[in-house]
Amino acid sequence: MGARREADEMTKVTISVLGGLHFIGLDEAALTRKVKAVAAFLALQQGQPQSREKVAAMFWENSPEEQARTNLRQCLSSLRKHLKEALITKTDMIWLDPSQVDLDVTRFEALIGKQEPEASEEAITLYKGDLLDGFAIKEEAFESWLRSERERYRNLMIDGLTRLISSKEASGDHAAVATLTTRLLVLDQLNEAAHRTLMKAYAAQGRHDAALKQFEICKGTLERELGVGPQQETASLYSDLKVRRRTNSPSNLRSEVPVVNVASEFEAMDIDFSLPAKPSIILLPFKDLSAKCELGYLAEGIRIDVQSALVKISGLFIIAAGSAKAYVNRSVEPEQIAKEMGVQYVLNASLQGDTNKIRLTAQLTDGLDGHVVWSEHYDRALGDQFLLQDELTEKIVTSLDVALASGEQARVWRKTLRNPKALELYYRGLELLTNFDKPSVAAARQLFERVSEISPDVTLGPTLVAFCHYWDATMGWAIDADSALEDAANWSQKAAAMDDADGQAHVILAHVKLLRGEHKEALEIAEEAIKLRPLCANTNALFGNILLYCGRPKEAVDHVKTAIRSAPVYALWWVEILASAYRDGGQNNQAITAINELLSKKPDSTSGLTILISALVADGQLETAKGYAVKLMKLDPEFSISQYATRHPYRDRRQIEPQLANLKAAGLRQ
Repeated sequence: MGARREADEMTKVTISVLGGLHFIGLDEAALTRKVKAVAAFLALQQGQPQSREKVAAMFWENSPEEQARTNLRQCLSSLRKHLKEALITKTDMIWLDPSQVDLDVTRFEALIGKQEPEASEEAITLYKGDLLDGFAIKEEAFESWLRSERERYRNLMIDGLTRLISSKEASGDHAAVATLTTRLLVLDQLNEAAHRTLMKAYAAQGRHDAALKQFEICKGTLERELGVGPQQETASLYSDLKVRRRTNSPSNLRSEVPVVNVASEFEAMDIDFSLPAKPSIILLPFKDLSAKCELGYLAEGIRIDVQSALVKISGLFIIAAGSAKAYVNRSVEPEQIAKEMGVQYVLNASLQGDTNKIRLTAQLTDGLDGHVVWSEHYDRALGDQFLLQDELTEKIVTSLDVALASGEQARVWRKTLRNPKALELYYRGLELLTNFDKPSVAAARQLFERVSEISPDVTLGPTLVAFCHYWDATMGWAIDADSALEDAANWSQKAAAMDDADGQAHVILAHVKLLRGEHKEALEIAEEAIKLRPLCANTNALFGNILLYCGRPKEAVDHVKTAIRSAPVYALWWVEILASAYRDGGQNNQAITAINELLSKKPDSTSGLTILISALVADGQLETAKGYAVKLMKLDPEFSISQYATRHPYRDRRQIEPQLANLKAAGLRQ
């Protein structure tokens, strides 16, 4: 009995084989490629004993039999040092004890075979890529076995995705259908039914251009790979969607285009909406005008790269990239855009060409009087787009006569991703992140991990992997939140230490420190982030969050207001930070007004209601607060003040005590 308990308490060997090969907790550098291959092979047998003869022949097929056996013995000796009791050798048989090996593919197989959508969703997050993706040794027997196994797991993934897509279609979740089908097509690009599903999902979201673009992608793929055209069903769907796009085109709907009016909201939150004293600009989403609509990811990627360079310049004011996407499906003149966003300059751009050569046409307009400041076009071979984005950035900076502070010159024009494949994966990952849901973030993380592998000396890959792990941990998407947070810490620390670190990784690392109660380190790291990205809306909002919990609410207010001003189409959780900072700073009226703005858009926000209740009691409006407390308990019957307290990592726990007392006074359960 004691021996069994001792075995159960042993630390398991963790091996990840989906999307690559990683031994977690072991010194991988001490293992040769062949030793890793043998360990992976044995692990994938999931406890089934293998003969030494078979293993020796598989991994040393070109060596004499005796030499192959000697090589195997040396290999097993090396494995024994690392795997210890997990490696079992008896007579002529060897295997790994499955009770001592934590293998990702074991859980994947168990989940993917279930019919419940929740199990399928969990399974696809485990599938980070093909079996042993990118791993190979020069042994045909092993490679033949690997091809077969890789195809088997890929088919399991395809089946699981197909079932989950059907479930999401039935529930009308078109965004999830689009995300999942995009992932399915990565695995099975010739699946014409999947192309149709994606076209329908885009159309259901009102994304008619994307739906028509998907047909062109389908058509090009079939012609290139099979030498055939689309089926009649696909062609008919395309024709139908073209009619629907004309019916719903911007020219037909122009009179119904809503005006983005944030002035009243900003007034309620005490945010100045006057034209900034600095040169101010918005970069509209770049249009894909290629014949087959195949450069959308590249167009958006170039815009994000230029945006990322400009937010590092303290002498400029720029509207956040996410807010600019409000104009994707709107036909609006630059003067109106400038008025709605509170800026002077508007940059329009479009991309056309093919997979060999591209042309980017850009135009800068003064939104105050409508005159064109300049219009340029740039011709580049595909793969040289990094030169293009540098030139475009420099053109904007010089034309707006923006002065660069000390050190900004190097940061703005520092070359980063220069590998074409890494750039493509990076851009596609960014496109997925815009959906901000569990499957999209999981798929994006896989792409960013690959970016990090291809370009290990560039900060972008590990930075965005860190973001994905952090969201998994904090949004409730991870199987193990603590493990996801640890991954976020490791990746962000790696990225923040790199020469080209741009502050984004610092933000994630600071929040990991905050959640761990390391407030001093969190504040220091966040301060470094804001120095590197003074204009970044997200960085300012997250810095405000750090300041809030470190007992500096008035400074938090300033940074969150800066974030919202540069992102008029803002994230609602930023308002929670702003209202909390107003409340903690004793400005209860402002807190109440601000949080009511959030609740007008999201009336069932339990976190928003909690802030409102505590601010109302502090403002002497106890009876009103009690009414909202009743609503909160209906929305969340499990709510308790003690649980609420654990979710807010204040540096000085005395700072939260008035909130807790106010919530109790309103009648909420202790």
